[in-house]
Amino acid sequence: MVTLFDIAQIAGVSCSTVSRALGDFKGTNADVRKRIRKIAKELGYDRNALARSLVTRQTKTIGLLLPDLTNPFFITILSAMETIANEAGYSVLISCSFWDQEIEQEELNVLLESRVDGIFFYPCARLKKETVSNIRVPLVVSGQQSSSFPEINFVNIDHHRSLALSVHHLIECGYKKIAYFGGNAHSPTAHVRLNAFKEAARNQNLHLSDIDISEDEYSIKSGYERGLNALGSKSPPDGIICGDDLIALGAMQAASELGISVPNDLGIIGYDDVLYAALPQIMLTTIRVPCEEIGSVGMKLLLRLMNGTNKKFGMQVLLFPELVIRNTTSETANNMSNNIGNGK
Repeated sequence: MVTLFDIAQIAGVSCSTVSRALGDFKGTNADVRKRIRKIAKELGYDRNALARSLVTRQTKTIGLLLPDLTNPFFITILSAMETIANEAGYSVLISCSFWDQEIEQEELNVLLESRVDGIFFYPCARLKKETVSNIRVPLVVSGQQSSSFPEINFVNIDHHRSLALSVHHLIECGYKKIAYFGGNAHSPTAHVRLNAFKEAARNQNLHLSDIDISEDEYSIKSGYERGLNALGSKSPPDGIICGDDLIALGAMQAASELGISVPNDLGIIGYDDVLYAALPQIMLTTIRVPCEEIGSVGMKLLLRLMNGTNKKFGMQVLLFPELVIRNTTSETANNMSNNIGNGK
């Protein structure tokens, strides 16, 4: 069955624009509306298929709503989910919020209007009850604390273990003045990681008032600009823990331009372990997040909920990361750091 996403890809517009054009809603340019309808006709889009799906109560379509389709972290999750969905006979309708709450709500509405059979949702900001109150299909959420939503199923990462490993490793390597370059302040994941870092720092008897803590977007540019600022200050850090690998790459570039040796004079730890982190030119010490597992476990859980084989709601699947030590930190603490937190 041709979906709104298929039309949107060819037209080069969002799913919500396609939905408005086909529904003749206001706010769509006449030329864009005409082009979208022409593409829909050529593809054989059948709006009555939606009506037929109401009889079977299935469209064999799953909605995925993610905040970013350029970050390798989300691409890896998406790829794993799409593979399992296709194997189960489902097509996937992909939506992106671009870290914008208004777009997120609009895209969520499009998924619901498309009568998807289930939704995997990675919120771009802290989840609100009104956001999920109208979702009447099986739902799995990731990147969000679950304590306020006992009725929803979650797949999450143990970020407290991750940051405990990172902080301990830097200290064992001999780095004394640590900085933390966090992610987007609106991101619930960034919020959890920041709090986990603060907890880990306190547990290592570090004074938060002495730590350079900043929040900005998940990007190389963000890490680079913050790196130049922190490393060029009167009291620069000799260890940096980053909210993701993109930020870490930017910090590495800043250090290189300032003539600071990594890891001799500066230790840098990333987060996620995306594919390029292990390239010979980079060899980034980082936290390996099981991205593929987030996708596969999340999709399998969603399929079970959709098919009625899992009646339990309000469960949380907690996945465990690991510290991968490469060339951006000293090797003196390899054995000790990897032994922290192994008792899951």
